[in-house]
Amino acid sequence: MPLNALPDEWGTQVPLLSERVKASWILQLNYIHDATSEDMAHDAGLLAKGFVVALHEAELIDEAGAHMLGTALVNIQNEAVARLTHNQKLVR
Repeated sequence: MPLNALPDEWGTQVPLLSERVKASWILQLNYIHDATSEDMAHDAGLLAKGFVVALHEAELIDEAGAHMLGTALVNIQNEAVARLTHNQKLVR
């Protein structure tokens, strides 16, 4: 996953998240990034969006943290879909 999708200081902007939760977030972004179909990217994106909502509802991240994670998620998902769309055009 291109970690440039996350700001360098992302770990400090969400101080209430444990290393385990942060690792899970990276793993979820990797699932989206490495998807082999648009459906897989979409489904993984929905799960990751739910993860962000759960973190916010549990008050582990604030609005700024949710926005930061959500922006990274959308960027990764857009890159994955663009890659998959491009690959699909090459196959045709």
